[in-house]
Amino acid sequence: MICEDDAVVATALAHTLRDLYGMRVAATVRTGAAALVAAASIQPNLVVIDLALTGQRGLRIVPELHEAAPGCAVVVAAPPEFIDLRLDAVASGAVTLVKTSDLRPLQCSVERLIYVHGDNCPSCAARDRESYWRQN
Repeated sequence: MICEDDAVVATALAHTLRDLYGMRVAATVRTGAAALVAAASIQPNLVVIDLALTGQRGLRIVPELHEAAPGCAVVVAAPPEFIDLRLDAVASGAVTLVKTSDLRPLQCSVERLIYVHGDNCPSCAARDRESYWRQN
């Protein structure tokens, strides 16, 4: 399930999940409240939710999603300026927090969830190469 109000980002997320990993996107919703209702209804295995649209809930929506759909994995997507909330997101029960501008960490998270992520992960290798060349 995808919870994203930006149609371009929602399409990119759907492509990543559906086309790269063969996952079925059961629902795409545009608000945090709709995410809770949809999660309770469809019981998804994975929820990708944009932190920016959750309103006053912030990261509190993560345990609420777990309550609505026990056993679902939650990945929080956020603008780059919120990337420092990654540890807080994990502490709230999310798998990770990824930047909406770079979906490769989402790919790594999905790969970990479906047990194919490892030392030879192409997403991690590409990101590591870019980090190395930016620093040197």
